[in-house]
Amino acid sequence: MARSLQDLLAEAAQLTAKKKYPQALGIYAEVCKANPRDFKAWMKIGDVLCLSGDKTQALSVYIRAARGLADGGDLLAAIAINRKILELDPKHTETQRRLGDLYAARAEAGQLREAEERLALAEALKKREAPKDASDGANVDVELKRAGAGEPAITTHRFDAAMPAAGSDSIEDVRQRLSELPETPLFSSLSPSEFAGVVPLLNVVDVPAGTIVIREGERGESLFIIAAGEATVSKLGPDRKETSLGSMTAGAFFGEIALFEGGVRSATVTAAGEMTLMEITRSAVAKLCAKFPDVKLALDRFYYMRLLRTVLKFNPAFRDLPEAHLVSLLGRFKHADLPAGQHIFGVGAAVGGLIVLESGAVLERGEHGARQLRGGDFVGIHAFLNGQPLTVRYEAAAQSRLYQLPRDLYATLIARYPKVDAELRKFA
Repeated sequence: MARSLQDLLAEAAQLTAKKKYPQALGIYAEVCKANPRDFKAWMKIGDVLCLSGDKTQALSVYIRAARGLADGGDLLAAIAINRKILELDPKHTETQRRLGDLYAARAEAGQLREAEERLALAEALKKREAPKDASDGANVDVELKRAGAGEPAITTHRFDAAMPAAGSDSIEDVRQRLSELPETPLFSSLSPSEFAGVVPLLNVVDVPAGTIVIREGERGESLFIIAAGEATVSKLGPDRKETSLGSMTAGAFFGEIALFEGGVRSATVTAAGEMTLMEITRSAVAKLCAKFPDVKLALDRFYYMRLLRTVLKFNPAFRDLPEAHLVSLLGRFKHADLPAGQHIFGVGAAVGGLIVLESGAVLERGEHGARQLRGGDFVGIHAFLNGQPLTVRYEAAAQSRLYQLPRDLYATLIARYPKVDAELRKFA
């Protein structure tokens, strides 16, 4: 009976854990024989070769696998392999230079895509039309046949010869592929020379399925970038029940909130399957931010978006929004940081957008007394939803951060998701 690809990979991983390296290499060889361009499987071969002590052959396999992944657009997995290459041969910089060139091309393609998205949004606002859902990609069940008992084993000296040619495409050949991939904000703004300085700061970590990478409430001293695989994110709600906040795939990073907020993890991240992570310690992050201002800006932006996302995810009005639309919505909010005592709105003022208090405290005063708003509460929501002037006044009772979604973007949102408006009116 044919074995599935996942079964073969799981068996190879178990054999590797038991230090049965020749048997593990044989299974990975079967996978690569069936699909020579499965460069992630070739990476596993490099790992096993390295564990078995054959570092020369491992280096050769890693180099070609990194080139294949990079030319196929899987730059983060290529970066992870490149870090392993540098550990084996610190003088090998050719792969690193190529990755830097690809990231420069990627940044250019990303800027073009961003401009196109802004134009599309402007057109949608004019027509009051919401964007269509992106179609889901089909999953393909791949099965491989095990090699017969009489077939010769593939020995280590044949691995390099069996690998497909990689690295022959030019930068222009892969530019289109890069433009279609999700953005990697920590790296995509760097020049090739800057990128070369980042890679040595990365620590590559291979994580088995089911591993809790970070746990809510525990201290953390590093952030992680997903090079390959998928992770789920969860958080304890006010009722102390675990609430799913969604999932993350290659290109996403997490753990940065602990670096901003005294080292305490704000959510739990679990490996949904095998993952390859790139870890950056607190000291390395400080070096990156000091040297590359764009990295600091990206971290700041995603830190605050992550906080806002958590606030919205626990709100019934936004809880059921499709993940892709929620993420897109987060980027449309504008924020303001207010010191304690700062006047926000007076009686009779117009509220120009949906305003949510992310952190801090806001005091609401009116004829019938005063009340204090906390994180997750909306400011002036009754006046905003009904298009009326305020009958109360607001001021910051503590250092606070507010987010505002402009009225025109809110109109576009509720045209697509009227439940959002209905739920918010319950608050009003």
